[in-house]
Amino acid sequence: MANWEYKVETRPMSLEGESNVETMLNEYGGEGWELVNIVPEYTNTTNDQNQVDSIYVDYYTFVFKRQK
Repeated sequence: MANWEYKVETRPMSLEGESNVETMLNEYGGEGWELVNIVPEYTNTTNDQNQVDSIYVDYYTFVFKRQK
């Protein structure tokens, strides 16, 4: 049975963040890490009546694994 180790990386999302994500994926891939999941972390804004105005992704959490 294989033993695995995991790495979790949380990154803020922005328009300029796309190239940083690609760089991170290539770097970790070169170290043998395999991307297994991306989890969006949502934030919302509310109006004066405490109703949700908008929901957007603020951060993404990337989960990687590699065999020990």
